[in-house]
Amino acid sequence: MTTADWTRVTRLGALGHRGVRRRESTEMSMATATAGPEPGTGDRPAVRHLASGITLDPGQLVWQRERNSWSRQDLVDQIAQLYLDGHQDALPFWHRDGDPADGHRPVPGTGSLSRICARCGAPVSGGLTRDAIAKHESTGPNRRKPKPATLRAIVAALSEYGEPVRPGDLLPGAPERERSPEALEREARRERNRKLREFAKVVGRPELAWSPAGRARYTVELQRLYAEYEKHQAARAGTALAS
Repeated sequence: MTTADWTRVTRLGALGHRGVRRRESTEMSMATATAGPEPGTGDRPAVRHLASGITLDPGQLVWQRERNSWSRQDLVDQIAQLYLDGHQDALPFWHRDGDPADGHRPVPGTGSLSRICARCGAPVSGGLTRDAIAKHESTGPNRRKPKPATLRAIVAALSEYGEPVRPGDLLPGAPERERSPEALEREARRERNRKLREFAKVVGRPELAWSPAGRARYTVELQRLYAEYEKHQAARAGTALAS
């Protein structure tokens, strides 16, 4: 990534992407970024909040993530790996309840354990969460604009552990890309699983969608009940159209 890339990224974030392309120095750009410790220090960062984040094209971020066949959790885990590897663009992590007695660095886990220190089992904060990435990818009212440090980490994670990407590839105006059939199929499957979980709660049978350990599951009974519900809804819709 070049100085020109980050100059444009920071300027677009500050002005809400109004087509301004005036050059600024890297030093001025970075002065507006989130302040944090060097990767690996384990200290909680002091944060200087931006008035507004960087305007991304959500579809470009989704496409870049999916071309690696990554879920949002996969991207979360790769961003944490930047920290573990001591990458210069890593986001910091810290023990939520204070530094441990032996002073060890947080070791964020993966998947469902990504907010737990793999070394001591204590909760950790920092990095990014699946919810945060979902908001960066959203086109709705909950959309969140990432800060420069967050964008640097996303670009670094994609480039270090997946297919290389430049900051400009995630900005509005980048060439539009079609999503692969596999990605569309995964999205449809995630949406159906979400509906199955919601259905289990509505009918008062949450055990059909969650194991005793709290892990999501989709039992045969749940899928049978939901299929019956879909048939009932389709029949009602057909009756309404006929009347």
